[in-house]
Amino acid sequence: MFFNSRKRAAALASVVAAATMGAGLIVPVASAADATAKTTSDATLSWSLSKIASGGAWAGGCNFISAGEAGDTGKAMTAWTADNPKPGFRATDGNVSITYPDAKGDLTVTPTWDTKCLTASGAAAQPYMGGSGTSTGATVNFSKGTGTIDASSNTADITWKGSFTVAFYGGMTYWFAADPELKVNADGTATLTADLSGYGTDRSGGTWSKLPVAENQTIAELKNVKVTDTGFTVTPEYDSIKTTEAPDGGSWPQDFVTFQDKTGQASYWYNSGSSDANAKAKAPTPITVAYTTKTAEDPSKVGNVGTLSADPTVIDPTKDQQITVTGKGYTGSGAAYGTYVVIADKSVWEPGKVPTDQSAFAIQKWVRPANDPKDGYANLDKNGNWTQTLDIPANTLDPNKEYVVGTFAAHMLSVTNRNLDHAVALTLKAAEPEATAPAAPAKPTATVAGTMADPYQVKVEWKAPSDGGSAITGYTVTLTPSTGDQITQDVAADATSATFGKLTAPAVSYTASVVAKNEVGTSAASPSSDAVTPNADPTSTPAITVTPTTNIDPSKETTFTVKGTGFTGGAAFYGAYVVVADTDVWNAGQNPSSAKDFVKAAWIKAADIKNGEFTTTVTIPADTFQYGKNYVVGTTAAHGLSLTDRRLDTAKPIALKAQAQVPDAPAKPTASVPAAGSVKVEWKVPSDGGSAITGYTVTLTPSTGAPITRDVAADATSATFDGLTAKGVSYTATVVAKNEAGTSAPSVASAAVTPTEATKPSAPQNVTVKQGAVHELLVSWEKPEDNGGSAITGYTVTLTPKDASAAKVKASALTADVDANTFQHAFSKLDPATEYTASVTAKNAKGTSAAGQSDAAVAPAPIAPKLTFADADGKAITELKLDVDGKATVNAVIAGENTDDVTVAWESSDAAVAKVTAAKSGDKATVTALKSGAVTVTIKATIDDTAVSASMPVTVAAPNTDGDNDSNGNGSADNGNGSTGTTNGNSGSTGSTSANNGTGSSTSTNTNAANGANTNNTAKKTATLSKTGSAVLGVFGAAVVLVAGAGIALAARRRMSRD
Repeated sequence: MFFNSRKRAAALASVVAAATMGAGLIVPVASAADATAKTTSDATLSWSLSKIASGGAWAGGCNFISAGEAGDTGKAMTAWTADNPKPGFRATDGNVSITYPDAKGDLTVTPTWDTKCLTASGAAAQPYMGGSGTSTGATVNFSKGTGTIDASSNTADITWKGSFTVAFYGGMTYWFAADPELKVNADGTATLTADLSGYGTDRSGGTWSKLPVAENQTIAELKNVKVTDTGFTVTPEYDSIKTTEAPDGGSWPQDFVTFQDKTGQASYWYNSGSSDANAKAKAPTPITVAYTTKTAEDPSKVGNVGTLSADPTVIDPTKDQQITVTGKGYTGSGAAYGTYVVIADKSVWEPGKVPTDQSAFAIQKWVRPANDPKDGYANLDKNGNWTQTLDIPANTLDPNKEYVVGTFAAHMLSVTNRNLDHAVALTLKAAEPEATAPAAPAKPTATVAGTMADPYQVKVEWKAPSDGGSAITGYTVTLTPSTGDQITQDVAADATSATFGKLTAPAVSYTASVVAKNEVGTSAASPSSDAVTPNADPTSTPAITVTPTTNIDPSKETTFTVKGTGFTGGAAFYGAYVVVADTDVWNAGQNPSSAKDFVKAAWIKAADIKNGEFTTTVTIPADTFQYGKNYVVGTTAAHGLSLTDRRLDTAKPIALKAQAQVPDAPAKPTASVPAAGSVKVEWKVPSDGGSAITGYTVTLTPSTGAPITRDVAADATSATFDGLTAKGVSYTATVVAKNEAGTSAPSVASAAVTPTEATKPSAPQNVTVKQGAVHELLVSWEKPEDNGGSAITGYTVTLTPKDASAAKVKASALTADVDANTFQHAFSKLDPATEYTASVTAKNAKGTSAAGQSDAAVAPAPIAPKLTFADADGKAITELKLDVDGKATVNAVIAGENTDDVTVAWESSDAAVAKVTAAKSGDKATVTALKSGAVTVTIKATIDDTAVSASMPVTVAAPNTDGDNDSNGNGSADNGNGSTGTTNGNSGSTGSTSANNGTGSSTSTNTNAANGANTNNTAKKTATLSKTGSAVLGVFGAAVVLVAGAGIALAARRRMSRD
């Protein structure tokens, strides 16, 4: 809410008489109308104020109404924008909404910043001048109004919560109204009041500021109001109202016009008489109020609405007291003005009595109604719930009287309505005996209660003793060490424990005692607790076993298994570290400077140490340990204690494996000549020096020239040097061994040897020849047994026809040179009628070997005779589907060595279903569908003296009466015409042709003539035989046939052509 509702309580007291009881309790005389009054909680109020209030404006676009209180634009004469003020224009805010009329006049349109100046027709509102102008019809709507309605007495009192802003000239001047209240009198007169505020400038300095709230201002006066149980519509008075500003004309109420003097809008809310052409635009528009009513409870019933509780109900009248009073469900007509909460003398007032004697109430408070809450008061919520605190000064209540905490209806209903009469009895304490100091607390308990932040703590706990009649104000806890000074701690009265920290002294025990205090004094000390030791020494000396401790290889990963015992006491609070350390940096008993002092550290959590024992492992990566250093595996206290507490220090020395040395020099090797141009060196494995041998280097030193070296693997004990072709040169050999530690000294040189001179290689071995693919032979061989002392540089492979005079392949095509690492070669395009043998020679630096020969002559594989079917495009087919009366051309595809004069025979298994008409040569045929059914078309021929055949199923379907051409396309069947397609035209399901009078069409390269005539175009390629006899498929012929109901079939005979 933009400002607090300041409805006067006096406004509720339009009663015949009233009496003031205590601090403002109003008790008017009862009204007869109360008996027939009804309540409402859903009242609505809709009002568009005036036409000019939402009409066009000479600046700023228009005058408009916005939900809620608008913010400050910052200065005078500033039109609003979408971003200023904040909040700015809003269509809804809480219980308030703004609606515009639609084209039918119904209030269904929700405005936006961009549409706020548009009329129902969508045009911009025009300023009123000379009585002419247009309005947006903006209407402000309040909901959830509450109050009482009495149609029989024609009275009503309804209030709403919420606010709206009225902005003129696009917001250059604006004000707001909040929390309207409508009161209807029995004579039909009524007033609508609200709290008013806004922004304006003072008349002297022109300072822009927020206007003070004008409370409870009359913004509309009404006459002839007829109250019903559902609502009413009435137009506020205008012409009958005369104000100081407009004594001759009509006006809004004086309160309202006086307020508008501050905003600068006053002249828009009255007219100057008959000369004011815009008088009608300034006049108020009708106000519509609607609601549902609920019959009020019988006001004579006592306490039938709501419940009441109070805490405490036992109080000491000699002391200041405070009682919290709670009500639930205070609703209905009796709660229209809230409720009074009182402490009453029971002999003067109790539920059912009319509260007329102010002496009955020692304390009284007002809980305001839900529709009129206010800060500083207790207020009913929407469910009628509330809480009120009553402060009772000492000696206010007479111990000799009986009192109740009570409630009853507020204001005028306090006399007439008993529904909220409730009471809770109070008990006044008798005078208490004189207080003493508290009793001594019982023996406390002390426990070690370390935390990760502070492991050395003692927690002392006790029970609250008797307070001696005066509340305990605190405790003093004393901790007494076995050696050293006592430690004390004062704690609050509600504490029953205290914790002492930083008790780091090793092996010191502590006892605890407690004294209690109140306002009278201090109790005797409690008995001392049992002793506890927060930082105890280990119960036995910590010790570890480590595996392994010797022969540790630094080059390998090592995992140590460590077992510990005796890891107890304060030093083990965080557990322990298992460490591996260089003894030059750390050893047991030394304070480490940081974790970097350790080669490796592993944390043993306290939870993993059972009865002082643990087992763990720590792994050291390979190459971590260094020879020349000494290492230990040990333990320390964990975390921060590792730097200061040495009670868990242990250390076990570990020994590294003896450091490896370079291998011994190999013994004198032997050198021999295994073949021409070669020297073989052999040796025995020497001692490896403690590290496995990784390889050898063999050096061959010639009598003249540079040495030759070769590195060989660790498992080798010989090396052969080839290609030693220098004539008369002798060689000696030495060998060195290597391991990770380095290289041995060289062996003693072997005796000198002189290799024999290199020769041509021996013939290649195991030469074979076999069939490969069609017209192809594969020749394979193995390397020569002797390379002649010189590396093989390549091979020459030769095929030789068994009958040279019959061979049809050039000799140059039967010889091939390959490299030294190839041992197979394929010859292609060979005549299958000729047999061949194969030979292979090897070559080295000294020349060419004798030829290795194959055993038997072999002929290449020929092309196998075969018949298959193809369509007119040459695409292979295995079945044919036609409609009745359809035709298709089918080609026979012939494969074989000699196909020039092959004649193909065609036949149908049932000529009544499908007739086959073959071409003279038989390479193609026309299949004509005569009736539905299934047949088999068979072709036969003799190829290369071998009889072959092939068969293909043909299915004939009945014609489609709808003109659909099955899978060949869509067409009209009226005259037996359809559409056909090839890959060059409309084919398959994509072709669609309407054919009349027997005409047909095709987009292939061959086109039917009109009236069903067919044109055949045939292309033919002469068959030839290649020199190598290889078979190549070629298109022999093609034809296009267009027939009703059948697709185009392109027949292509595939014949063997010789290149």
